[in-house]
Amino acid sequence: MIQRLVLIFLISTQGWAMLVAWGQTEEGRALQGVLRELQELEGRVAKQQEDWEEGYRHLRSVELEISDASRRLSELRAQKITAAARRESLSREARAAKDRLDRERDQLAEQVLVTYLLGRQERLKLLFSQESPSRLGRMLVYHNYLNTARSMRVNVVTRNIDTLAQLLSEADETALALLELEQAQGEALKRLEDAREEREFMLARMDEAIRRSSGQIDWLEGEAQRLSELVAKIQDRLEVFSESEGSSFSSTKGSLNWPVAGPLLRDYGQPRAGENLKWNGVLLQAPLGVPVSAVYYGRVVYADWLPGLGLLIIVDHGGDYMSLYGHNETILTELGARVSSGETIALTGRSGGQAQPALYFEIRHSGEPVNPHSWIEAR
Repeated sequence: MIQRLVLIFLISTQGWAMLVAWGQTEEGRALQGVLRELQELEGRVAKQQEDWEEGYRHLRSVELEISDASRRLSELRAQKITAAARRESLSREARAAKDRLDRERDQLAEQVLVTYLLGRQERLKLLFSQESPSRLGRMLVYHNYLNTARSMRVNVVTRNIDTLAQLLSEADETALALLELEQAQGEALKRLEDAREEREFMLARMDEAIRRSSGQIDWLEGEAQRLSELVAKIQDRLEVFSESEGSSFSSTKGSLNWPVAGPLLRDYGQPRAGENLKWNGVLLQAPLGVPVSAVYYGRVVYADWLPGLGLLIIVDHGGDYMSLYGHNETILTELGARVSSGETIALTGRSGGQAQPALYFEIRHSGEPVNPHSWIEAR
């Protein structure tokens, strides 16, 4: 502003002559020094603004990476639980097969002994008796039957042994798969921790820049404006969402549940870094990685990163009603997906510059924020 006034002053010939004479004075030299300092300050502010914008672009990249790593981690944990259950099932089958094998062996040993004793006794009887040869033939047939039955029992035992070996082999393969899953889970966790560390370092730099800058209110106003523009853009493109799956969203007033259970850090309508700026929703405190539930059935119309709100999900409920969920660490749904009331759609985090894990939650009607307390069932 001062520089522009000085330039206006220089335009006139009289002003130029006066400045040449005045510039030789002590006051003139002091003013020139101030102007140089102003130029340097403007340069530093411009550079700081560029760094800030670059920081937020980097923040978006890092937090999307965290979301992907966290989603993969959740998938691996689910696979590990499934594989562990399968291995336990195989172990039970293997133990049952081993028990059957032991019983078959005992019965086979008993049958062999009985057959041997019976056969020996019958042959002695035939040798010393006066019975006809036909009886001897019948006894030989009988022994053949016993031998055949014994062979069948041996085959059953053999098949049980083969089954047991196959089950044990499958159990070993499952154990190996579990080990690989655990290793992959560890690698995913390491990537997540590295991404988080990088993010924390970057946030510290950005916080320092904010403390040195006077533009925080402008930034927050810009954040609110960006969100309003996003909602308006979504409404323009949005097809009418069918409410045939149940009652309309408007009829649920006072009966919905919070998307996460936790105390309020910021409430709807509270001042936000300025007299004219208010909170359009609520900020709910929650530990990192807590499931975020959709408050009502609907369709996901936005699932991406937005400056100031980080990983954001917007669900259209029909009737010009939408619910918004911000600062997530992991998005577990996708654009266009139908979600049910109470369905997990994200995991809580601190994306978008949030200092501590929390969930930002809004309800909007016709693009305008409304008090979410009016829709939530009293605790």
